[in-house]
Amino acid sequence: RQDVDLAVSFEILEELQNHQRRNYSLVLSNILEMCAHGLVPAINSVITDEAVAQMPRMVAEAIRTIPGVKYLAFEPVTGGHTEEFYNTFTKQFFSAKKYADDHGVKLTTSALRNVDVTVERYCAGELALNAMGDITACPCLSSPDQPGYQRWVYGHATANSVMIDANRLNTLLQRDVNAQPWCAHCFARY
Repeated sequence: RQDVDLAVSFEILEELQNHQRRNYSLVLSNILEMCAHGLVPAINSVITDEAVAQMPRMVAEAIRTIPGVKYLAFEPVTGGHTEEFYNTFTKQFFSAKKYADDHGVKLTTSALRNVDVTVERYCAGELALNAMGDITACPCLSSPDQPGYQRWVYGHATANSVMIDANRLNTLLQRDVNAQPWCAHCFARY
C-alpha cells in the first residue's frame, strides 16, 4: 500500500456546505467512511463572506465530527473582497488557529504557508477529483460554474474507469511564473 495524502473539499458546517457545494450528509458520510478505514483526510474549506466569521466554529465542528482530523486548510475565495473581509479573515483565522493548535490540529492557509518560501506555481498540479468526476489540477476550482474551471480539467473518473489526458496535464504543469509573460513584472511573482 502506498502512502497518500488525501484531502476533501468540505465546508464543515452543514449550512455552509449545503449553500456552497450541497450534499453535506453524503460528503460527511464519505469522510467518516474514510476515517473508519484509517484514511483521515485533510479538510480544505473555501472561506466566503458567509463563512468568514465562522472559522472558529468550523474548527470546533471538524474536531467534534471527524475522528482523528489533523489538518485543515481555510482559503479565502478569490476576488472582489473588501478590506473589511480580509481584516475579518485575519482575526477569525488566528482565533481558529489557536483553538486548532490547542487541540493538536494544524490549521493553515496559503498566505501563511507561502510566507517564507519561494513558489513558482500556486497549485503544484494536484489530482483533485470533484463530485462530477472531473479531475483538475487545482482543488480550488470545483464547479463548472466557476470562471476558468474548464482550463484546469485534465481527466475524468467514473465508478469503472479513470481517464487522464497526459498531454493536457503536462501543459498545465508547465504553467508557472516563468512561462507566463504577465508574471514577469508582478510584485507577487514568487
